[in-house]
Amino acid sequence: ALEPVPALEPVPALEPVPAPPAPAPTECRIRRMAAEDLDPVISVENICFMEPISRDTFEAILQEQSYITYVAETPAGRSAGYLTLELRGDSQGYVMSLAVLPVFRCRGVARQLLQHALQKAFQDGAKTVKLHVHTQNVGAIRLYRRCGFEILCEASDFYGSGDDLQRGNAYLMGCSLATPQDEAK
Repeated sequence: ALEPVPALEPVPALEPVPAPPAPAPTECRIRRMAAEDLDPVISVENICFMEPISRDTFEAILQEQSYITYVAETPAGRSAGYLTLELRGDSQGYVMSLAVLPVFRCRGVARQLLQHALQKAFQDGAKTVKLHVHTQNVGAIRLYRRCGFEILCEASDFYGSGDDLQRGNAYLMGCSLATPQDEAK
């Protein structure tokens, strides 16, 4: 014969666990990359990307006048990230690369780099700035949208080499730097 199952005690309601606080913003000094920044920037590149830009390419970028690389430097003098911007002769800029060390992500470093680069591009006569971003990079897409970028189109197999984490499509995003007065002309 089966014995009756004793009544279970009600389970007390669990209180929701609060989300951890967001990391404190890291205020960085944004400055143009110099030759002595090459090793720290390459270190950031190697940590952030599975297919990093080569040292030779960075050395060439330093010599090329149409490219500007900005470094985000923490108050302690550490390189937190960098952004490379190409200024094209057709009033356009192109963000070639933006990388922030994982420990400094979600602290406003990428936003500081991007806003600085957009301001400098505008001062140098650019009317638009474009970039490519992996369609799966939700955090970067969110940042770019908050900074005024819009998705223009999707490029199939833009990231064609590397493993499955790096392969895939990219969005081409663009940001207009023209002021309302410029657009009225």
